[in-house]
Amino acid sequence: MENENMISLTDVERTYRTGKVSLPVLQHLDFALPRGQWCCIFGASGSGKTTLLNVMGTLEAPDAGSVIIDGCDVSRFSRDEAARFRRKKLGFVFQAYHLLPEFTVLENVALAGRLAGMTHRASVARAKELLSQMQLIERIDHRPSELSGGEQQRTSIARALMNHPKILLADEPTGNLDEKTGMTILQLLVDLRKNDPDLSIVMITHNRELASFADRVVTLSGGKLVEEKETDSNGL
Repeated sequence: MENENMISLTDVERTYRTGKVSLPVLQHLDFALPRGQWCCIFGASGSGKTTLLNVMGTLEAPDAGSVIIDGCDVSRFSRDEAARFRRKKLGFVFQAYHLLPEFTVLENVALAGRLAGMTHRASVARAKELLSQMQLIERIDHRPSELSGGEQQRTSIARALMNHPKILLADEPTGNLDEKTGMTILQLLVDLRKNDPDLSIVMITHNRELASFADRVVTLSGGKLVEEKETDSNGL
């Protein structure tokens, strides 16, 4: 029987320490994301939103508490185990794109497949399929510096989908884009979810207009998550 929740955080704590100074960021935080749900997380700058996403994405381990993702207690994973898990289960979309400047669009996307264990031929085929969906097939031989911001973000979404992730974690995916381009990226995410209803999405954003795209909205404040409201999730 499949787990009802894709992500479950229980009593999670995360504190940063510099010398004798301690900065508590996440404090006794509880959170559950049902399978197939789209959740938007808001919060003031410095509230710990990216830290929370990193903990969900196994990029950081909590100091205390448990993190269960798709039935696995990832908070107990070693660094290598966490990396293998990410490559199989998770997809990441970042505000800053994080594309490799010396690689072409195709190489940037296909590399994610190779890291996930796909053969060269399979990874190239999958990358071309995704880039076609992102309307970037004419740009596959270009490097990131030759792309617009919207094209770079579409490339990063294609990269995030290479391993058929069960969870998509997005950190301010429209933060570097103008309003029109940002809406185009959001429409892509809406369409992705329509095509794969089981895809779970956690999105960090400062833009409250984006809440209409999500099923659920929460705010990170004082190291804890506060439920806001359920949305209609009608999309564009």
